[in-house]
Amino acid sequence: MVLTCSEFGRRVKAHMGVDLFSDKAHDDMAAAVKECAAGYQQAGVDLSGYTMPQVIEDLEAARRGLGYERIDLFSESYGTRVAQIYAYLYPQSLQRVIMIGVNTPGHFLYDRDVLDKMIGHLAELCSQDEYCSSRTSDFAQTMYDVTHNMPERWLTFNIDPGTVRMGTQMMMYDDANITTIFDAYLAAGEGDYSALALLNLMAKVMYPADALVYGDAFSKGGTADLDKYGGPESISLGIPSWAHRTRSSCGRMRRNGRSS
Repeated sequence: MVLTCSEFGRRVKAHMGVDLFSDKAHDDMAAAVKECAAGYQQAGVDLSGYTMPQVIEDLEAARRGLGYERIDLFSESYGTRVAQIYAYLYPQSLQRVIMIGVNTPGHFLYDRDVLDKMIGHLAELCSQDEYCSSRTSDFAQTMYDVTHNMPERWLTFNIDPGTVRMGTQMMMYDDANITTIFDAYLAAGEGDYSALALLNLMAKVMYPADALVYGDAFSKGGTADLDKYGGPESISLGIPSWAHRTRSSCGRMRRNGRSS
């Protein structure tokens, strides 16, 4: 059975661009996850079988069934963790392993300190650029000020600070998108919030309700690194890992040389 948990996706979409990190949104999404888990268990689904080690056992069974002596693994992001564990458990089954965007052990959830360092690095790059430095003396400070003084609307368009923060973090995935973050926050620092309003508006398009197989992601991703985070009780499985960390960290921009 595929753990779609589509109700969670619908509730995310309902709050996206409106009040994504509000207490009501958190409660709605947490309730959806609990409802999904209860429904699957009532249907006789063993959720303990939806883990990364079980994925690896399935892959290994397929390798044996197909008669391959050794296989090559190509992985990205979450998949790199699967590849790592596969290599630990069945090194004799692998010939080559290629990983892109490696997810290292102990870092399945976003780290607020790493995000702060990224913002600090962006600020340093800005200070070295003639055009960027002419518009702000401290890009990290500009991001902080914009984040903590965001208007509710730009013209007729709604602006939800939580959605903007989440979108900002997602845009920091690669160099091409990071440039748009510079433009958006520099403009907002000068009073033009149009780019952030557009980011808020486009959130539902960029992250549709069916973008992920949420139940599968919660079961497999949510059980990763529990030794570091102190077990299921120490993290919130009520919302996605990116939202859990972003909620507490994305507005934690550097202020006066310190994280706030």
